[in-house]
Amino acid sequence: MSIDETAPSRGDLFTILSNKDGHGRKGTIAAIVQGTKSEDLSAVFNRIPEEKRLKVKKVTMDFSESMHMAAATSFPNARYTIDCFHVIQLATSAMNGIRMSYKREAMAEDAKQRKEHKMRLKRNAEQNEKRQQEREALGKEKSPQGRKPKRKNEAYVPPRFDNGDTTIEMLTRCRYFISQSREKWTEKQKERSEILFKEYPKLLTAYNLVNSLRNIFKNKSHTPTSAADALKKWYAEVEQSGFKSLMNVANTTRISARTCIELLRGKTH
Repeated sequence: MSIDETAPSRGDLFTILSNKDGHGRKGTIAAIVQGTKSEDLSAVFNRIPEEKRLKVKKVTMDFSESMHMAAATSFPNARYTIDCFHVIQLATSAMNGIRMSYKREAMAEDAKQRKEHKMRLKRNAEQNEKRQQEREALGKEKSPQGRKPKRKNEAYVPPRFDNGDTTIEMLTRCRYFISQSREKWTEKQKERSEILFKEYPKLLTAYNLVNSLRNIFKNKSHTPTSAADALKKWYAEVEQSGFKSLMNVANTTRISARTCIELLRGKTH
């Protein structure tokens, strides 16, 4: 079985219990519950005959504790698994947090440069006016030589990379493709990624870590033992990277759903 939440309209959350073997056909949806409270979920799930609930051997879900509690109550013989989609989603969100920190820095720098540009124009205008007044006091006409003074309202032009992006634009436009594996990138996205990762090598490190986690789940040749070894290696690489947000992901995924259930039940300490 699978438990997931959705917001079909107006942001109201509904929890759906479905049979994964149904593959979207008739009988796939076993229950739909408005809300996410564990007691509400259990009350509806328990309407399923007990003999059928006891036959459930596996339940996939996200990191929600309310789902864990409801599953533990209604499907006591099941093994609980965090869906790999939610694990990758959590890691991608952590990587995007790193991207956003760089974007905030770029926005602050852009605001600083715009302010300085405005102040330079003001100073130049004041100096030009002062020089003109001095020339008029001496009875001299305005000199036709020299550069034309900049207008007081001349727009600030931010620096751009070879692909035409400003720093802020690049950090905004990369959001979608860095959440995907490289083979899905378009040619323009590949071009943008080269500039992005050259400017922000730490973001490249974060992307590689998320992508390597994705590859662990995609590798169908993994056995439980080899997958566990691969995850252990990934945890070590995350710790070595020093990214706090990704270390939080690693610490979260270290705890199995079954352990979470036992902690909630008070069976372990």
